Amino acid sequence: MWFLKFLSRRSFKTLYILSDFLYYLAYYVVGYRKKVVRKNLVNSFPEKNEKEIIKLEKAFYRQFCDQIVEIIKQVTITNEEMASHFYVENTEIIEKLRSENRSIVYFLAHIGCWEYVAYFATCTNTEDLYIGYKKLTNETFDKLMYDLRAKFGGTPIQDTKLLRTLAQFKKEGKRAELGFLADQSPMPDALNYWTTFLNQNTAMIDSIERIARKLDYAICYLDISRVSRGVYKAEVKLITENINSTPQNYVTEQYTRLLEKTIINQPECYLWSHNRWKYRPEDSIKNK
Repeated sequence: MWFLKFLSRRSFKTLYILSDFLYYLAYYVVGYRKKVVRKNLVNSFPEKNEKEIIKLEKAFYRQFCDQIVEIIKQVTITNEEMASHFYVENTEIIEKLRSENRSIVYFLAHIGCWEYVAYFATCTNTEDLYIGYKKLTNETFDKLMYDLRAKFGGTPIQDTKLLRTLAQFKKEGKRAELGFLADQSPMPDALNYWTTFLNQNTAMIDSIERIARKLDYAICYLDISRVSRGVYKAEVKLITENINSTPQNYVTEQYTRLLEKTIINQPECYLWSHNRWKYRPEDSIKNK
């Protein structure tokens, strides 16, 4: 851990030199998850030829290595420095919901340096932000990621405790805002909602929508994009103020379509090394 702290005190300029080296190592030497990345890109963009896929593949690895050093920098970065690297647009949407004392779920995804979203609590001036997360098996890295996500005022909540914690807040009359990375693969026993995502049959997590329905949360999407190297913005987009007036799975489907547009706009910023499409519709039948 001391080495991470040492690195995090270096300037962004120095860290990006390290990123360039990591890119060469990850892409040309180690070939980190290269088969998974290539398969995901080919299946997601069938209209692209091999040359275009390879160009996109390289762009992804460059962004991925940038993100590694950006997360390292997050260990010691100050609030003042973060203000130059992450900002939020369309905050009037959340200001209106807050003025009505509404609780909010923010759907987001593994786009750009998604860990910088932890700064959302500071830059939108709220003490009520909770960040859903999945506990890591390695306790040292789990604590590191927990601390990074809590650093700027948000409170991480383990995914298995979300419903119980948020239900308790509602019982106490406490307003809350929840940020959740909803583009992960569901657990094998939770393959409930299937849709087409990036030209592929895809199981989407529907548990967050179900929690939001039970607790009557407003739903927003954080459209994250890279503005320049090391600078990201999150544009707030309202999905619905009244979730229980919408059909079942409406929110999950709308989120999927919004995320798809985000990825198509900046495909190199998505986490293609994740084995997102490891399940097939027949797997959901096996687990019933």
